[in-house]
Amino acid sequence: MLEDFLSKLGASTKITVGVSVSPSVGLEMIEVDRATGTVSKYSNKPLEYNHSNREIANYQQFKISLEELFDELHIPKKSNIILCLPNVHFGMINLPLLLTDEAVTNAIISEVEQSYIFKRQEPAVSWCEVYSNVDTENRTLAYTAIQQDSLDQITEICESIGSTIVAVENTYTSLLKALDFAGLAKEQMQDKTTWNLMLIGQNSYSVISMSDKKIMEYYEEPLALKSFVDDEIYNAIIMSSQPTLENLTANFLYIVSETDLVSAEVLAMKMELETPVKFLECNKFTQNEIIPVNLEILPKNALQITLEAIGTAIYQFSDYPLKLNILKGKEKETGGGVLEETWETPRVNIGNLEIELTPDFIKRLALIIGGVILVPIIIIFLLLNNFILPKEQAKLDALNAKVQQLNAEIDKYSNKNQSSTFDVKAATEKIIAQNETKLAYYTALGMSVPAKLWVTYYSMSDAGKIDIKGKASDVKSVYDFYKELKQLINNSNIKLYKLEITSSSLDDVVADISSSRTYEFEITNMTDDELNPKPAATGKGTGTTPQPATPVAPASQQGFQFGKPIFGSKDTSTTAATPAPAPTAPTVSTAPAAASPELPKNLEKIEKF
Repeated sequence: MLEDFLSKLGASTKITVGVSVSPSVGLEMIEVDRATGTVSKYSNKPLEYNHSNREIANYQQFKISLEELFDELHIPKKSNIILCLPNVHFGMINLPLLLTDEAVTNAIISEVEQSYIFKRQEPAVSWCEVYSNVDTENRTLAYTAIQQDSLDQITEICESIGSTIVAVENTYTSLLKALDFAGLAKEQMQDKTTWNLMLIGQNSYSVISMSDKKIMEYYEEPLALKSFVDDEIYNAIIMSSQPTLENLTANFLYIVSETDLVSAEVLAMKMELETPVKFLECNKFTQNEIIPVNLEILPKNALQITLEAIGTAIYQFSDYPLKLNILKGKEKETGGGVLEETWETPRVNIGNLEIELTPDFIKRLALIIGGVILVPIIIIFLLLNNFILPKEQAKLDALNAKVQQLNAEIDKYSNKNQSSTFDVKAATEKIIAQNETKLAYYTALGMSVPAKLWVTYYSMSDAGKIDIKGKASDVKSVYDFYKELKQLINNSNIKLYKLEITSSSLDDVVADISSSRTYEFEITNMTDDELNPKPAATGKGTGTTPQPATPVAPASQQGFQFGKPIFGSKDTSTTAATPAPAPTAPTVSTAPAAASPELPKNLEKIEKF
C-alpha cells in the first residue's frame, strides 16, 4: 500500500531483503520488521556449497533458488539485496597510519594472495579500521576477501532477474551484528569487557578475540570433523583450541555451533576453563528461534534461521561499528567502518523500503503535507468559534449546577449515623475480589491445558477453595499443567494432591506396562478434611450399624464433572454428567460414576458466572 502511494507521488521505491548463503541450511531470504524487531518473512532453499574451494557449487541452482524465494515470499524481484557469503578469507593486519587507502588495499591484497585459494583467482577485498595508536603511528585493520569471479557471477545473476546487490558481507560481521541486535551477547559487549567468540563450522573452527564490540585478534583452525566418532570430536576441538584460549585472556567464552556434528552445549560443559562459558546452538540442537518471528512462518523454518541471515536483514539499520562490504563502486569504506553512499540522487530507507527522492516527488509531498496540516487547522478553528464552544459552555454551566445540587445532598446525608446502614463499598470490594479470583482461575485453566490432558471436574468456592480433577496420557502433561497454573495465578497455594494410573486392578497395570496408560490427577488447595468430610454421627444404642453419609459439597462449592472433558483435546468413553466424588487416598482408579440430574443446574451456574 505504501509503495503504491509513493509511486503515485512520483517516487521510485525498492524493498531491501537479506539473502544469506549458509553451508548448513542453503540459500536463505529474510525480512525483519525494524519497528517490532521480528522476522516478518523468511524461507530457505537447498543449495550445495563447495567447502574445498569455498564457493557456491552450482550458480545456476543459485539463480533458480533465488527466483523461487522471491515468488514464495511475494517479494518483487526488483529489490535491493544485502548478501552474506560464507567466510573465504578473514584476517587482521597492522599498517602505518600514513598509508593511503589505495596503499592499504594493495598491502591487504598482497597478504591475501598468500592463501592457496587466491593463488589461482583474483581476490576482491574490503577492510575497515578497528583501532589506531598515535604513539606508534600504527593502526589495526580487519579485512575480508572473496573470489572476484564468484562475486561477478552472483552480481550478474541478480541483475538478470532484476535485483540489485547493494552490499556483500562477511559471515563474521553479519553474525556479530545479529548477536548485538538480538541481545544475546549484551553482557559480553559491555565497555572494557574482553571475551572470546568460538565458532564451530563444518570443516573448521575459529576463535575471535573481542574487546566489547571490536575484533582484536582472529584464529582459524581447519579440522576434519567428519573423521571423528562420538566424543572424539569434542576432545579434538578442546585439545586443539585449549592453548589458543589460554593465551587469549578474556572475561567470557561464547561458543556458537553451526554444524550438526557438534553441540555447543556439550562442548561448553566439557571445556575446562576458569572463565564463564555461554553457548548458542545454530544447528539441529536448536530449541528456540533467535529472534521472534511472524506467526505465518512455520516453526520448522523459524528454527533454521541463521545469525548471518538476521545480520543481512538488519544491515541498513544496525549501528554495529564493524561493516565489511566487498562491493566496489557503490559504497566506499571509511576508517571507522561507516559506509558513505554515492547514489546519484538522494535515497532514504523506511524499514526495508528504499525511496528515491526525486524533485517531482519532493514537490508533491510538500504540497500534500501542507494541505494535510493547514486545511484541518482552519476547519477546526471555524467549528470551535461558531458551533462547538457555545454548546459546550452551555453544557458546562448545566453540569456545574448539577454538581452544586449533588454536593448539597452529600452534605445533608454525611452527618447522619451510618453505623446501621449497609456498607456498599465493602460488599462491592468483596464481590470484585471473589470474581477476580474465579476469573483468574478460569482464564489460567483455559490457557494451561496441554494436548494430552483433559479436565473432568472443576470446583471453586467463594472462599477461594479450588478442586480440579482430570486425566492425562502421560505424567509430563500433568506436570506442565500444574506448573502453568502455579505461574499464571499470583500467590497460588494449589498442590498436586493425587496422581495415579487408571486401571481396574494391579495385574492390568503390570500386564500393560508397555502400552499407553491414562493417569488420573487431582489439583487442589483444600485440606484432607475438606476433601473427605467425616460421615455424620448416628444415634447410639440402637443396635444397628451406622451408615456413612455421602458427602455433598455446599452449593457455592459444587463443581462440575462431565463424561466428556471440560478442557483438553481427548474424549472419554461416557457422555453422562456426574457430581465429582470426594478424593480419596491414591489407589487404582475405577470406572466413572453414573449420570446425575444436577447437570442443568450446574450449567446454569456456569452461564451466570
